[in-house]
Amino acid sequence: MPSGLGNEEDDIEELEEEEEFDPSLPEPLPEQIKCLKMYFGHSRFKPVQWKVIHSVLKERRDNLVVMATGYGKSLCFQFPPVYCVGVSIVICPLIALMEDQVLQLEMSNIPACFLGSAQTKNVLAGLKQGQYRVVYMTPEYCSGNVSLLEQLDRSIGISLIAVDEAHCISEWGHDFRGAYRSLGNLKRSLPNVPIVALTATASPSIREDIVKSLNLERPIVTCTSFDRPNLYLDVNRKSGGVFQDLNGFLKKGDYEFEGSSIVYCPSRKEAERVTSTLTSLGVTCGVYHAGLGIKQRRETQHRFMRDEIQCIVATVAFGMGINKADIRKVIHYGAPKEMESYYQEIGRAGRDGLPSACHVLWAPADLKLNRFLINQVANNKYRGYKLKMMGKMDLYLNSSKCRRKLILSHFEDKQLRKVTSGIMGTDQCCDNCRSGWVFCQVGVNDTVDGGRQDYGVLAFQLMGAVSAMGERFGSAAPILFLRGSYSQRVPEKYRCHPLFGAGKSVSEPCWKALSRELMNEEYLKDATGASKFCILCKITPKVRHNISRQHNIYHKIRAAELNLFPIFFVLFFFNSRHEDISTCPGNNRPHHFWYSVTISSGVWVKSMVKPSQGGKSHITSCVTVLYAKLVAERQKLASEKDIPPAILATNKILLDMAKMRPCTVSSLKQVDGVSEAKSSMLTPLLKTITSFCDVRGAVTGRSSSLPNSIAITYRLFQEEGKSMRQVSDVRSLPVAVLETQLIQAFRANYPLDTERAGLTTAIRTTISRIIQSHPVNSDLSDIKAIRARVPDDISTFLIQLTVELLQRQGMPTAPPAVSTSLQQPELTWIEPEVNIRFLLYICQLADAFI
Repeated sequence: MPSGLGNEEDDIEELEEEEEFDPSLPEPLPEQIKCLKMYFGHSRFKPVQWKVIHSVLKERRDNLVVMATGYGKSLCFQFPPVYCVGVSIVICPLIALMEDQVLQLEMSNIPACFLGSAQTKNVLAGLKQGQYRVVYMTPEYCSGNVSLLEQLDRSIGISLIAVDEAHCISEWGHDFRGAYRSLGNLKRSLPNVPIVALTATASPSIREDIVKSLNLERPIVTCTSFDRPNLYLDVNRKSGGVFQDLNGFLKKGDYEFEGSSIVYCPSRKEAERVTSTLTSLGVTCGVYHAGLGIKQRRETQHRFMRDEIQCIVATVAFGMGINKADIRKVIHYGAPKEMESYYQEIGRAGRDGLPSACHVLWAPADLKLNRFLINQVANNKYRGYKLKMMGKMDLYLNSSKCRRKLILSHFEDKQLRKVTSGIMGTDQCCDNCRSGWVFCQVGVNDTVDGGRQDYGVLAFQLMGAVSAMGERFGSAAPILFLRGSYSQRVPEKYRCHPLFGAGKSVSEPCWKALSRELMNEEYLKDATGASKFCILCKITPKVRHNISRQHNIYHKIRAAELNLFPIFFVLFFFNSRHEDISTCPGNNRPHHFWYSVTISSGVWVKSMVKPSQGGKSHITSCVTVLYAKLVAERQKLASEKDIPPAILATNKILLDMAKMRPCTVSSLKQVDGVSEAKSSMLTPLLKTITSFCDVRGAVTGRSSSLPNSIAITYRLFQEEGKSMRQVSDVRSLPVAVLETQLIQAFRANYPLDTERAGLTTAIRTTISRIIQSHPVNSDLSDIKAIRARVPDDISTFLIQLTVELLQRQGMPTAPPAVSTSLQQPELTWIEPEVNIRFLLYICQLADAFI
């Protein structure tokens, strides 16, 4: 198995790229920025994009580029041939993906084509005449037509060869494809053509395998952060029923998802079962797996891309070839097999940068099946590697730590970088961070600020209920039993038991949280029943052993303190609701937060500070209404042109249009992502904006035209891409004056590249946290107080930019405060009910365990 990329590889230059431009590189030329805006709709390159493009254009270097999905890796191989009037060869594993990207390029007036068995047009003649800028082909076609590439390089010159989804070349990868291995011959046949290998999923060992397999010469290995800050991560157990599991993700009453969604299933049979359930509820969905014919699969994908169906239920074979930017949910209905395939699959969500959610619903039987399948692998070394990867997924599913951090620690071999979005620990990160776990160890006899409540009683009640019901049910029935439910799920014969109704004063969410914690601590376990779909809750030998050791403890029971185990549970129970789905992706239902604590030699306290209720929606009601109208109009326009709506205009473009309300083609071009060609295609949307503003009395376009001096500064900085220093030199004005002018333009609703102006995510996070903290307390009008508390090395200009952004978008939800004196806001203590009847039962139960 390959080892990670190490320092011993002297010919490999590995860069962990931060989100700022390398000062050693020259800035893009004005004509390059003009080309970028004209054909791709952007006013600037992202740092890693420019580093790769510059190395190809000026140094002709090989590159291995590992970019998070949605960062824009396709620009790295599409821009050079457009700017240099050459041709890029792009090797891609899936025909559907090639077709979508060719369509997208053609819509921007960039000549493109693909070569492969599915090509019905005769494009070879035009290719040899240099009519195409970007040419896609499958690895099989490329391997069999190296002579064609040599001919093209001699006649018109190949700008670069891009190997997309390069992780497919590695035998250790999750999508290994044999045809990729033969691509190593390209460097021998075309030694002077730079090869750029690109992927979103490559651990250090797979990166090394890619470099060696492609025979890259002195490659620059560049990695962006693997973090996708707009993705919310969530893990839950299956209940056993598809409807019960997926109902929480559907809109109440309408039975539809919040947006385009993918549900991944581990098998064809399961995919068919989930599709049948969703269809019966009226959800417009299609099924996709290898057991269907090619025509049917293509038709399903075609309908999904055009929003004719809202959801695809598929096996994991589907996804890498999907080029749909507005997928809002990815749900794994079953445990993923490994971290790399999981990261690849959730990478389909939120590629437009808007909030999206990734859920896993799993059962222990899923891991057993995955382990069984891996054990069938004959190669011992490969089998061991796969089992190790599955172990990491097992840890991810069962962990109470930040799930984002677990993903990043797998891919990032160097010291784990601080997540630039500052999202860790907030309720938009993952289900564990949303729960706000704060760990603090104290002694057994210590007390936690605000008091400590012993939940040994409740733990013993729950395990007693499991035992009383013969360990013949899942975890839900014992909870209903304790709460005194007369549901059919609690047989009548158990209703006269001493424990029946003993826990009715404790809420059902609290009991469920306690059940999960007992399973995490291995006092309860899931076991397969009569069929693999039947999951039983059982007591582990660990509990019987502890009960045996504590056999005489009931003689020492005191009403105030029940030390029945060498385990105590401290439960801090909060009632916190999040109603705004737009700001809390994945939060489709009210959440009650509860945290239990296990004590062995000490106490692990898990507490949570109730999230702020003062946060505003990111989108005002006016923008929301206009955005909805633009989405509907885009759908009509896309249907007329028979193209996928998201390729015509992403949701992010529509959202920016709803905020800026452009009323002319020239103002429409200012929206990021709108190229010259797309601006003319989106012209009909301007009528929607104008009519909306007429009815609502809203202002179209920008709030005012800029004075001449401000307009010149704005054009030089924003539209021509010059740095502040360059603008200062051109205009012979102090930087402070330019900053004031840019603030005025920004307030006049002109889009501003705030990152290039110096407002990095880290700086913005620092300022935002100070604003949220005492004594400012989110008062955005008190600039003096904010300035006094922000570090001196952060300019007033950046503070003003941050305040302006917060006024538009609302205050973010703050992460839980960490303090040695654990904060105790709005605690609701649930006092245990201790009575003689229950104490007598404990004695009976202890004897029964023994």
